[in-house]
This record gives sequence, structure tokens and C-alpha cells, in this order.
Amino acid sequence: TSQLCNLTVLKIKVSLNLSFCHSTEFCNLPQDPGQGSTFTFSVYYNPEEDKCLPFFYQGEGGNANRFRSERQCMRNCSFNFETLYPTDACHFKYAPGGCNSKRLRYYYDAIHDKCKTFFWTGCFGNGNRFFDLESCNRTCVGIHGELITISSCVLVFLKKHQKKKAKESQADAPLQGSGIEMT
Repeated sequence: TSQLCNLTVLKIKVSLNLSFCHSTEFCNLPQDPGQGSTFTFSVYYNPEEDKCLPFFYQGEGGNANRFRSERQCMRNCSFNFETLYPTDACHFKYAPGGCNSKRLRYYYDAIHDKCKTFFWTGCFGNGNRFFDLESCNRTCVGIHGELITISSCVLVFLKKHQKKKAKESQADAPLQGSGIEMT
């Protein structure tokens, strides 16, 4: 009964999670710069192109189709997010892009396990690009430690599994203890 209860709770969590994550009505709203005199670089989602495009938000009003970064925009609005920003993006070499702009961004340097600055050209590149140092650190710094821990756990599990398997195979071959080899 407890397994059935756990499965039921899991189904509810999954369906709530999916409906929350993919409720994207705001992504279909048109770009709206708002009003005001404070100009902030923002991006909005264009559903026809499945892209996030830049605009200047004026500080007040506007609508919910406004994001601080392309990553945040794509995560909230595009079903292709995992293709463009895979979870292992921290291991990608930084890619400056292919346009003419110069925007200060951050990338994770896996060799030195720290986030560094670079100039992004404003288009293309890969998922190892962060709007600010804090989001880069939060996403990537320390992943080597996590990988080592995971690898160690897997190795310990495999060794225990191999020992258990060896004992089982000896139990399955009762004549082997008598010096008779079974093939």
C-alpha cells in the first residue's frame, strides 16, 4: 500500500510540475518595452522563430514576456532548451559567438574550476555563457567535486556488485569446490 501511495503522490507531483513548467501563455505575448526612462537590456521570446531576441525595457509596465538573459528566456519558453543548453554545458569551451557586438559575459573554465569573463558577440555560442558571475558560480563551480563523488559511489557500487556476483557464481557451481571445472 505504501508503494501505491508513493506512486500516486509521484504522479501528482509530475503532473503539477509539467503543468507549471510548460504553462507558457506569457511567452506568446508580444514584445513590450513598457514606459519610463530607465533602459535595461532584456530579451523576449519570439514563438514564430523559437528564439529569444533582444530589446530595451524602459523600467515600468510591460508584460511577462521579458527576461534578463537568453538562457532564462529559453528555459521558460522553448521546448528546445535542453538541446541549446544541455545540463553538461559547463564542460563546453567558451564560444564568443559570430556577431559584431561586445557584451561582457561569464563562462565556466573547467580546468581551473572557476568562472571567468569573456566578450560575447551577441549571437550564437553555446550554453557555457552566463549573464552574471553569480549564476555561473551557482551553476558550475564545484561540479568536479560532484563528479568525483558520483564516480566514487559508482565504483564502490560496482566493486560490491562484482564481489556479490562472484559469490553467487560460486554458489551456482557446487562442483567447483570439488576441483571440477564447469564451462
